[in-house]
Amino acid sequence: MRVLLTKLLSIAALTVAPFAHGAAIVNGGFESGLGVNADNWTNTIANPGAGAGTQVYRTNLAPHTGAFHMALEVDSDLAPGEVFLTSDLFAIVPGETFTLSFWSRLDATNGPGLVAFYTIQFLDSDGSNGGGVKGQTGPTPFYNSLTTTYGQITAQITAPDASTGADAAFIRLQFAGGAFAASDGRIYIDDVATTVPEPSTAILLPLAVIALLTHRSPRRHG
Repeated sequence: MRVLLTKLLSIAALTVAPFAHGAAIVNGGFESGLGVNADNWTNTIANPGAGAGTQVYRTNLAPHTGAFHMALEVDSDLAPGEVFLTSDLFAIVPGETFTLSFWSRLDATNGPGLVAFYTIQFLDSDGSNGGGVKGQTGPTPFYNSLTTTYGQITAQITAPDASTGADAAFIRLQFAGGAFAASDGRIYIDDVATTVPEPSTAILLPLAVIALLTHRSPRRHG
């Protein structure tokens, strides 16, 4: 029985292996980059009229893991500060559910009225169905869950189905202050990842039985 189960699981693994998965976020730990810019990410100051402290930058000040992380900072002295950190496009599989995760913490000196969100936007990047945006998750708030120590933010995300033409996505992290001068602060972001759960044993075994029956050699007659 144990030998049979081993064979079934082995066949199941071969059966599941060709299943398509979307691509993972590139440089989610921000280890690769030059100066304040991380490779495969874009820093944006949404309100250039805000205070001089409104910025997005790569730093080694307080990483969760590795040597670097990103800091999102707003200074609302002149106008409400707002910044974005946006990933490059990554490939997705239509209809696939994946896990988005990242680690974040706030600075101890943060003022009132601050908000933070994450958004995932799905695109038809090759233009097969007219191009453009084909779906969106968020903006989803996460600032109120932060403390001065790193905590993990996770979410289950399902990509739009194949009929939309969606084939790629990007992640945008947003940090903003309120409409008053004391709404200043900084949050840290590290270890952004997208992962697709592997099939469980309960799913593998039926696939294994089907695969075993399909691949069984025909009996010889004679």
